Amino acid sequence: MIDNRQEAVDSAFKALSLQYPGYAESIQTRQLERAAIRFETNEYNRRLREGIISREVYNDLREQLAERRGAISQRPPLDLGLELAKMIERVPLFASLDRPAVVELSKRLRAVVALPGEKIISVGAQPDSMYFIAAGDVTVMLPNFQVTLKEGDYVGEMGLISDSPRSADVVSDGYSHLLALYRKDFRALLDKRPAVRGEIEAMAARRIAENEGKAAAS
Repeated sequence: MIDNRQEAVDSAFKALSLQYPGYAESIQTRQLERAAIRFETNEYNRRLREGIISREVYNDLREQLAERRGAISQRPPLDLGLELAKMIERVPLFASLDRPAVVELSKRLRAVVALPGEKIISVGAQPDSMYFIAAGDVTVMLPNFQVTLKEGDYVGEMGLISDSPRSADVVSDGYSHLLALYRKDFRALLDKRPAVRGEIEAMAARRIAENEGKAAAS
């Protein structure tokens, strides 16, 4: 039970670190500071007992620790839009989006948990979403080979534009934490930005043609 809980906490922190790296770093720093304060408190208690420091020095040191403890008692602010925007900006398909569009897109992401062996994408299915991998591994099962995608990768982005059926199965290797962007949400965003929509559709068409050329050559 303890091992399972430790694994769950580790997985959750990895997901937090990937989705909100700045926030996770702030939380980690504050936890280390709390531990340092506890160690210092024990050390000052020992020195007082052994007569190494006076009561006046001890009280002064404890007051300083209380100030530091108070400074880290509040959680740091979490800017969800900013952190998720960093993930979105890694996707070449979204290169044409301006900053407000990226932030708006980040608000449309939905958390998904995939079980070991679960199919996230099925070959032949109609595309309706793409996924960011927040924690865990997934395997893309192509006709002649397989590709493993890990934390920070993404899959299925062409399905946001293309009407072509899915070309591969994508299976979760373990418990995977994903962020899903659904096609309807993406297209609703682009409906407000016809010029950007044209650029993205042109890029998608080029990529589809390149992939078809590679497939024909192989």
